[in-house]
Amino acid sequence: MIESSINQDLKQALLSGDKETVSILRFLKSSIQDFKVNNGLDRQSPLDDNQTIPILNKELKKITESIEVFEKAGSQERVNQSLAEAEIIKKYLPKPLNEVDIKKIVQDVIENNPGENMGSLISLSRQKIGPMADGSLIAQIVKELTV
Repeated sequence: MIESSINQDLKQALLSGDKETVSILRFLKSSIQDFKVNNGLDRQSPLDDNQTIPILNKELKKITESIEVFEKAGSQERVNQSLAEAEIIKKYLPKPLNEVDIKKIVQDVIENNPGENMGSLISLSRQKIGPMADGSLIAQIVKELTV
């Protein structure tokens, strides 16, 4: 489970004195705990990966957006730090599906659900693909294939 891996890696980073890794892993652990508190979940029970992946994707997206801001501001040190943080987060995420694979899955959903409206097809495609692809990309592909 991803949350367990984060906790184990945090312990290792603390023991090895890797301050950068400790910082981002504590941040991720905090984001996971916030999710548990906000959703009334037991803080001691680990989340399953389907719950953890969207949290990590959200944090990765924030860091990616901050990289763009730091680049525009000319702050290379902060860009480098954010890139390192992004790499640490990516280590815990499953490899995202490429666009070709997503199109195959969406096409299959469309063929197996004739007459469904676009909203239903997007929802069914998201359910089938899960957290392996960005929801906006799935919606874009559904729109392309249904037009």
